[in-house]
Amino acid sequence: REDLYYRLNVIPVTLPPLRERREDIPLLANYFLNKFNRSMDKKIKGFSQKAVELLCNYEWKGNVRELENMIERAVALSNSEVITPDHFPDILKNAERGSSLIPVNIPAEGIDLEGFIGGIEKDLLLNALERSNWIKKDAAKLLHLNFRSFRYRLDKYNLNKMPAESEKAGI
Repeated sequence: REDLYYRLNVIPVTLPPLRERREDIPLLANYFLNKFNRSMDKKIKGFSQKAVELLCNYEWKGNVRELENMIERAVALSNSEVITPDHFPDILKNAERGSSLIPVNIPAEGIDLEGFIGGIEKDLLLNALERSNWIKKDAAKLLHLNFRSFRYRLDKYNLNKMPAESEKAGI
């Protein structure tokens, strides 16, 4: 029906993002577990405590749909009675809330923040380029950047062409 949107919009319901409703994560995870148990004919009983902690500490930028996909993946990969952290992708295991991916202690003399961050950014760009065999469009996707932003960063660090084999080998 053409007027469905207008009918649904009579009383708008606004929910905060999942990362602001962490208490809902275990409930939603169990709901999705039951849903996928039925659809995949599995008998998984629940989540380990560590798995629940990982789910609750993740930022969920994709909101509930991302959580649903994560649980679907875990159920599909599991042959055990309990979902453990091993059933989740590395991105979930490596992204504990509030933790730094790169632990850094600031020395007494201080640190060149721009240079430090620039070094990390350049390393990530090179890593993505190498993993994608220097196919720039694929490398941009790996870094979740649009192509224009990716090209800007390549120009910034003068990474526009693949190094010769002798340069790669350090010769």
